[in-house]
Amino acid sequence: MDHAGRAGICVDTHCYAGYTVPTYYDPLMAKVLVWRATREEAIRRARRAVAETFVAPTETTTDFHGRILRNAFFQRGEHTTSFVRKQYERVGIEVDARSRRPPPRRRSHG
Repeated sequence: MDHAGRAGICVDTHCYAGYTVPTYYDPLMAKVLVWRATREEAIRRARRAVAETFVAPTETTTDFHGRILRNAFFQRGEHTTSFVRKQYERVGIEVDARSRRPPPRRRSHG
């Protein structure tokens, strides 16, 4: 993940190029934060940041975040606390009832 020097993008992470993710790791490896003058501009910036994020070979949720950022309800700010669960159900991903977290997905690269 290299968003250094990008206006309106901040990456908060402990990972670095060549970092080996331990077998038992904290699922929050990084936070990508964006800001712009308007919601629409911030969403465009976030979509670009997510599209340019590459983490391998670790499973990530970047594809799902990209889908959320393209969702019309999210873009209009018309979402509720059940928004993420409903989006997972819509694309056929089962949410683990114990943790209420979706299983991670592997990104395809090539």
